[in-house]
Amino acid sequence: MQVLNLATAMKYPESHKQEVNKRLRSQAAAQFREKGMDAVSVKSVMAAEGMTVGGFYAHFDSKEALIIEALKSAFKDSDERFYKLLDQQPDENWLPMLLKFYLSEMHRDNVEHACPVSCLMGDIARQGEEVKQVFQSGFEELIRRYTQRFPGDDRKDIKAYAIGLTALLAGGIQLSRAVADEECSDEILQACVKTAEALFAKA
Repeated sequence: MQVLNLATAMKYPESHKQEVNKRLRSQAAAQFREKGMDAVSVKSVMAAEGMTVGGFYAHFDSKEALIIEALKSAFKDSDERFYKLLDQQPDENWLPMLLKFYLSEMHRDNVEHACPVSCLMGDIARQGEEVKQVFQSGFEELIRRYTQRFPGDDRKDIKAYAIGLTALLAGGIQLSRAVADEECSDEILQACVKTAEALFAKA
């Protein structure tokens, strides 16, 4: 009589593993953005998905590997939630919509779904080169998108304006999260909107 191999019988299909991997990446991306990379452990990510640490290495070789994949997931999430919609806007609506979203109370207060550039800069600076390269790739994609919308023929200057706008947006929203007083935080957001509008008009 053939003996049933229980391990084989209970083996999940590859699609299940891929789905679990996707959930872990998404969960880690949210926790990293909300709490910072140093404050998030493999255990906290696994526990949030109802799993034990023992199952982690079926999906990732190390925490750094998780960081890399979670960072890619965070940029993809930001792209799906906002930038693809922004790309569809005509030129006259592009900047107002960008500023309305990026420098908003909603973006400030919902860090777990925020643009990764705006909440992970400090964490990335302390990571290894491979993590920094993934972050840089996401950043450069934002610059490419912004550059397409700036008027003018001098592409070098236009890229510089796009980088400046990105730094203003990310730095502004990060600063607005750092102060204790909500009135001060709102004032920072409003000032950044005004400055960004002036920057775009000058370009």
